Amino acid sequence: MNNKVELEGKILGIDKNKVIKKLESLGAEKILDSVTFIETYDITKSCTLTKKLLKKFPSKFSPIFNELFPFVQTGNTLLTQKAYLRLREEGGKSELILKYPGNGNTERIKAEREISINIDKKKEWINVQQMLAQLGFEQVMYQEKQRISYLYRKLQVRFDIDTWPFLPTYIEIEATNKKIIEQATRLIGHNPKKLQSIKAKELFKKYSILSTYLSFNRGSISVDIHELLQFMNRILEKRGISKNEIPIITHHYWEAELMGKVAHGIRKFCWDIQFYDQRKGKPKIISKRHASILVDGQKEIGPLAAKSAKRQKENQEILIPGERSKKAIEKAIRKGSVSLPIVIWGCLKLLAGDKI
Repeated sequence: MNNKVELEGKILGIDKNKVIKKLESLGAEKILDSVTFIETYDITKSCTLTKKLLKKFPSKFSPIFNELFPFVQTGNTLLTQKAYLRLREEGGKSELILKYPGNGNTERIKAEREISINIDKKKEWINVQQMLAQLGFEQVMYQEKQRISYLYRKLQVRFDIDTWPFLPTYIEIEATNKKIIEQATRLIGHNPKKLQSIKAKELFKKYSILSTYLSFNRGSISVDIHELLQFMNRILEKRGISKNEIPIITHHYWEAELMGKVAHGIRKFCWDIQFYDQRKGKPKIISKRHASILVDGQKEIGPLAAKSAKRQKENQEILIPGERSKKAIEKAIRKGSVSLPIVIWGCLKLLAGDKI
């Protein structure tokens, strides 16, 4: 078991080959070159983390669960508290990991507490998944990244070169204090002023990357259109959307997908879900003018806001998504299936609460 505070800073958008060449010229030792597989878990409404229940599970996991108690008791999700509970496989090593903010964060260098417990991939991985499910945690993300790591023993600095799907490569520099991190940054030819304490989650947001399911697999899968609709319904039910509202929302994205407008279809549905809990109220008409109206959406879900606007605009035909190109939709329905990228299908399954 490891229990430590990590100090690290990132440099974004590096020239990977140039940095590797520099590290090797310095005599740094390559200690890792592999794809990392990450499953992230979060609290559900049925979370039952109690000390009594923990006695049923191996005691070696107690250090992580003891640290989790304060986070669970807030009633908020781990992710909103910037805490991460993960199962990770990296370079043949498998671990259950808890990360959360430590003391000493600055604009350029991040301090993070990490507790990790080694597990046997063949014997324990599935058992740990089941243990987490029984305690009321559910998998909310699946992610892959390419990591190349070097250790520069003269300064005891670790350099992690990370490449995520769809994201520019960056380097993470980890050491025991900030001065060594800055010194190490200069050694690879970069100015310490370029260091950032940004998290990967914030980078995904910056580049508008859907991070629920990230994989290097660029393949596609054929999905029955009715099964697809059922998944979307389940996702919205899980988020407390009313039965009357669900069809309006799902058909908006579903029909866009069937029409071949993929940028407005299922990918957009998966992206928009993250904003559904920001609803303030029903949209309000601010002004009406000829064939147009100005609406204060109140952060309402898009298709519902459009439907509300249509109802309030008397005797006018308003073109809204989901009511166009009936012939294209009918043709797709006759075919009976759509082709979805594997990353989008994986995202849908996770959002619906299915295991990957």
